[in-house]
Amino acid sequence: MTEIEMYLEEFLEEAAKTKLIIDAIPASQSFWKPTEKSMSLIHMAAHLVELTWWMEVILTTDFIDYLKVSDGINKYRDKEKILSKLSEVRETGSLALKKFDEKNFETNWSLRFGDDIIFAISKRKAIREHVFNHMIHHRGQLTMFLRLMDIKVPGIFGPTADEMPAHD
Repeated sequence: MTEIEMYLEEFLEEAAKTKLIIDAIPASQSFWKPTEKSMSLIHMAAHLVELTWWMEVILTTDFIDYLKVSDGINKYRDKEKILSKLSEVRETGSLALKKFDEKNFETNWSLRFGDDIIFAISKRKAIREHVFNHMIHHRGQLTMFLRLMDIKVPGIFGPTADEMPAHD
């Protein structure tokens, strides 16, 4: 299996898991957040979709200026629009992966905030850290938010406590 094939398989699996969690957000409580400093459920869902989109961005550009995209996907606050956008960026990210030349994984990619460079790392490391790991981190937060609200958490790595008998 090539590196591209491994990334593609993982990318599609992570996007599917993200969809399961976003689907679990109740529309009536989408603006709930556990603390004032936290993102709301729907804001975090939009951010997860944005991170999914980063697969395409990292593979097809040399940098992203967050000042210029900060009102993009992250502005969505409607679950159906967010799920539709997730489907779209899953497809464009998959296509970008299929077209990408593996020898370019070591090419630098950077996150900028206007003239400030936040980081400059290889595309390989950007995909691992800022697509996969970052998605998993925020999806974990979102599942915890759902648990705090006593909303059934879907199993993404097997059955959850909602799907199993109670344990001591």
